Amino acid sequence: MQISDFWRMITDLESRSPEHALMLLNAPTGTGKSYTIAQALCQYAADHENFRAFFVTDQKKNFNEHTFKAAWNKHARSSCGTFNQRVAILRSLEDTVNKIIGDWDNQQMPAKYRSSESVRKVFKNLKMHLGLFQAYKHQAADSQTSWEALRKAEFEFRQAITVQLADSVELTVPP
Repeated sequence: MQISDFWRMITDLESRSPEHALMLLNAPTGTGKSYTIAQALCQYAADHENFRAFFVTDQKKNFNEHTFKAAWNKHARSSCGTFNQRVAILRSLEDTVNKIIGDWDNQQMPAKYRSSESVRKVFKNLKMHLGLFQAYKHQAADSQTSWEALRKAEFEFRQAITVQLADSVELTVPP
């Protein structure tokens, strides 16, 4: 599959229904669908500010975030914003927490959050609950309880980050 083929599909779809369009791309494994889609979507989004697309897959292996970031960096101009400003990725709770922990451990989290005692405390709790969830997720009896605890810990982490962010711009966060 060529990027130009996918580009033609997008423009054809937009010309027929500029507001709402749906495309299902079904091709054999190994034909380059994910790579081609990443290139074409990022190029199109960089050229059309109001363009929105959803890339949905039922297997994590079919979505390579690094491929999308590289495509965005290749096609977007500085006026288009960064990948993280223009692209939203919906993840499962476990994947979200793994991303938070990876960003923290790789010092991708801003220092003002990492140095906050309250954020460090809820981060430590979040990391502990991820470990418990991963240990129990295959045991039906404890998986729901550990998932709920992980969900609560992730919410508390977001709250702590929100408070820190609000403090930095002198806003008050309602309880």
